[in-house]
Amino acid sequence: MTGWEPVARVAVSRDRIVRAATAIVDAHGVEALSMRGLATELGVTAMALYRHVGSRDALLVAVLDEISERIVHPELPADPVERAVTVLVALRAFLVAHPWVLRLVVGGHWSSRRGLWFQDAVLAAGRDAGLDDAGAVASYTSLWQMTVGEVEFETARRSGPPGPGWAAALDGAREDELATVRELAPRWPDLAAPFEQRLRRVVAALYR
Repeated sequence: MTGWEPVARVAVSRDRIVRAATAIVDAHGVEALSMRGLATELGVTAMALYRHVGSRDALLVAVLDEISERIVHPELPADPVERAVTVLVALRAFLVAHPWVLRLVVGGHWSSRRGLWFQDAVLAAGRDAGLDDAGAVASYTSLWQMTVGEVEFETARRSGPPGPGWAAALDGAREDELATVRELAPRWPDLAAPFEQRLRRVVAALYR
């Protein structure tokens, strides 16, 4: 016995790296992903990761591709309004389940081939509704931003503590201020339709 023992090598592949990175990002967000931390979790050196994926940015692109492969594309109705609604409802569900994707797509202008299906389907629906190319792009942009706002709202609502709502602000306002809000506030829960119903109204108006 010489007292020297060979160090066991841990097998690592690009697929294994991407799957592990995806699990971290899905559970804790993009900020939680570091090459050093991922290497420790996999039992390899950071240099081994760089040999397989190149850089953290390249790894995030691979993670986005990996998560996008889980997107289930719904069957699309023939009617352009219903088609756009179906696509955007599915997009909202995906982004609410994976809110970190929104940070990459909106904040970093990143995308994936499978993720672009949503954009393509809504643009095609606009064209089929009779819009010219400028109108199709304008309507898509408005609908995309509406969907993003809904996802951001839902994510914030889940993570933040409940507050007093409008009551405190209305109590501090003069009687001649905020008349419309004051009138509608008691009926707001009944008047505020679910996302899909609101979306359908907006799409129908844009596609007229």
